[in-house]
Formats: sequence, structure tokens, C-alpha cells
Amino acid sequence: MTTTSLARYATSHGYMSEKSQKDYIKSAIERGILPQNADSIAEVVSLTAPDDPDEPIQFWQLYSILGKRPIVRIVRDFYTRVYQDEAWFTSVFENVGPMYHHVNTQAAMWIDVMGGGPFYHGAEYRLSLHHTHNALQLMNDKGAQRWSELMRKTLDSPYDFMETDPRIRISINTFLAHFMVKYAREFDFENRSYFGNTNGPYVRG
Repeated sequence: MTTTSLARYATSHGYMSEKSQKDYIKSAIERGILPQNADSIAEVVSLTAPDDPDEPIQFWQLYSILGKRPIVRIVRDFYTRVYQDEAWFTSVFENVGPMYHHVNTQAAMWIDVMGGGPFYHGAEYRLSLHHTHNALQLMNDKGAQRWSELMRKTLDSPYDFMETDPRIRISINTFLAHFMVKYAREFDFENRSYFGNTNGPYVRG
């Protein structure tokens, strides 16, 4: 029986991917999602998604099977919703720049964290600066809830690349949930976001 590799795109660590990976692994070990030795399990730390459908895809492995275009498409669809939303929400983004600016920067961050290489210059410092200066009005319960609602609606749209492997959506949910927990702690708001099922406890085959 021949096994076809899912990975089609070359990967490398970026400015944020390695730290994001380590932070998630530490958190997942504490929550019992990953085993204590997770940081030494090749299938977990690899930037290449596993072919075995019973093994979860870690969010830093997403680029290996998606490449750039689907990631940019999701981000663009999300910001299309953002710029069509209510003024109290949309205006915060408009004050920073046009839609293409947000699509470019957000997609760069996603690609970087998902294993696509060094795309998001400035890494954590740049992200923190954006949230504390540009987006501070939305770093609260109300803003986080609306952001999450629009992202969930975006992800619920019919994307063929998600339908081919349900692990992709679960991995994206895991990625978003991980960062939302981080922001909720940093900005002291209640994390009410729910994007859907996230990666469950890791069982090595």
C-alpha cells in the first residue's frame, strides 16, 4: 500500500514560529493535551504535517500542506467581514489602514507561525505594539467576542482545502484558541471565544 505525503510546501521557522511552538507545547503539557516528552517527539515538533489521519496536525505544520494561498484567502475573507461590520468595530481597523494592509500583516503573521518561514518581521514585539497602540480599543470582552464571531463565521465558510482533511480546521481552531488565551491574560478580559473543536490529547501511534 502506497502512502501519499500530504506535505507539498517547503517549511522553515520564522520570527515567531519557534517561540509559539514552545509556548503551546508547554501549555498543552500542563493541560494534559501533550505528553511530558512532547518537545522530543519528532511528529510533534516537526514543521511537516503527519500523513497519518489519526495524528493531529499542529498549527506550526499547517503551511506544509496549505501553502500561502489558502492562508491569505482565509485572512482576506475575514477582513472583508470586518470592513462590513458595525462602525464601532470597523473604525478601529480603518484608523490603522486600508483592508489590504491588515490582510498583508495578518497573513504574514499566520504564515510565519504556521511554518512558512520568516514573514512577520518584529515578531512578538511588533504584535504587542499593534495591540497596545493600534487595537487597544478592541482588546476587551466586547472586541474579542466580535473578532471571534467574525473569524468563526469565516472558518465556517465552505473551503475545499478544509473538507479534504478535517484536521486542518481543528488545527486552525487550536492556533486561534492558543493566541486568544494569551491575549485574554495580557489584557485582562474573559476569554469567551470558541472557534470549534481543538486538538485533543495526543496518542502516539
